[in-house]
Amino acid sequence: MHTPTLLLVTALQFVMLAVAAVPLMRTAGAAALTRSALLAVVLATAGVALFSQRGVLPNIFTIVVANTCLLLSTQVWVGALYGLCEVPRPTRKFEHAVVALCIVGLSVVWAADTSVGDIAFAKPRVVLAVIPMCLTSAWWMRALIRATPNQMSLSRRYLLVSTTFGLLLNLVRVVAFIVSPSGTDPIASSANGMVLIFANVSVLFAGLGTMLELEERSRNTLRSVNAQLAVDALTDPLTGLVNRRAMDRMADGIIRGARRQGWPVTVMLLDIDYFKRINDRWGHPAGDAVLKEIADVCTARLRGHDVLLRWGGEEFALILPQCSLEAAELVAQRFLADVRSTRLKAIQGEGVTLSIGVALLKPHEGDFDQAIARADNAMYEAKRSGRDRYVVYGAAEVGEPLKVQGE
Repeated sequence: MHTPTLLLVTALQFVMLAVAAVPLMRTAGAAALTRSALLAVVLATAGVALFSQRGVLPNIFTIVVANTCLLLSTQVWVGALYGLCEVPRPTRKFEHAVVALCIVGLSVVWAADTSVGDIAFAKPRVVLAVIPMCLTSAWWMRALIRATPNQMSLSRRYLLVSTTFGLLLNLVRVVAFIVSPSGTDPIASSANGMVLIFANVSVLFAGLGTMLELEERSRNTLRSVNAQLAVDALTDPLTGLVNRRAMDRMADGIIRGARRQGWPVTVMLLDIDYFKRINDRWGHPAGDAVLKEIADVCTARLRGHDVLLRWGGEEFALILPQCSLEAAELVAQRFLADVRSTRLKAIQGEGVTLSIGVALLKPHEGDFDQAIARADNAMYEAKRSGRDRYVVYGAAEVGEPLKVQGE
């Protein structure tokens, strides 16, 4: 085997993995997997290089250490592929046990072998070295196929082809060695250049498959991050309710649907009474916990198409499609009763009350801004009137709030 050629091919493999894969693995969150892939290349190259020095170096290096490097390389590489493709590896412990037993067996056979060309000992060596790699490759191919019930991606096809090449190479090696009367190891034979070509075709497909899989994983990670950012941008992090930005996005659809169906839409503003006292007495963490509990209490009363959102501070806004002012009064009364009767864990079982302002969206309004402003006026009227009550904003032509106390 031509050692300079081997080193050149290895250098090209490192360039492909390090230059092309490292930027991808950073965005894909696969740093450990890429390190494993590089380690597998190092181990495989070391094993093949040691094989090429048969008769030059002591047999312990060209037999036991060389085969051990190949066995470990297969384990590390296949382990990286399992992680990269996020495929379960149920046979891992069994694989490791087989490899460990075969390494021990190689050492025992080498210690008993007193002649380099002794076929009686050479054939068991090859069987012990190759069978674990074949089993590991076969189990990986089976796991990959099972984990991809639909059409397999190009990256996984490349990985499957690479593993198939490696499996065939090992099977050819062990069969050719067993039937060979001279006991010459094909992979260690300097006259067999096809082995090097076959092995590097396998590595080429493995490199392409790895990079494509990393790229796909990177894209999926970015899509997931962007989707989470979009959710975060529309969600209040404290209560988990939607925020004003989400309401602005939903407003057009809600209003168009209401106009098309002739539905009334009512808005509410709900403010926790004396909330500053809670923060001053119990601390801001307790105040935050109270907001969460009140949000949960109110959410339990909502219909599927109602929208409760964190408006700011201790205020919540509620959009009620298909809801008249009369129906909204009933909702407000239930909110008042539910919150009034709730003993809050965050403030050691004490309770709070709400002040609620209710307003109807006018037919000509294209957003909720003016309706929210009217509900805000009504809510402040509820606070001025003694709190723990609701106020419904009156008819548009009157322009004055109509006070209705919630009992």
